[in-house]
Amino acid sequence: MAVDETSRDHLRLIHICDQIANVISGLTAEEEVDSEKKKNVGNMVMMLECELLDDKWGSFDMSRLTAACSAGRTFWKS
Repeated sequence: MAVDETSRDHLRLIHICDQIANVISGLTAEEEVDSEKKKNVGNMVMMLECELLDDKWGSFDMSRLTAACSAGRTFWKS
């Protein structure tokens, strides 16, 4: 069976959304100080925002990424 690389990449982006949600909710990165958490979430948000600009995702539902970017940006800038 051939691997659909675009689908696999989309799943990787969904996992990054999960990582953002986990940091925000305090499930991970307990040992990090707030400034580190915000920096890491900010980096993930910027990467997701760049991916949202790519037209290769036209056939995928990107609402999860958009929501993660919004929540992550709020956390990052707080």
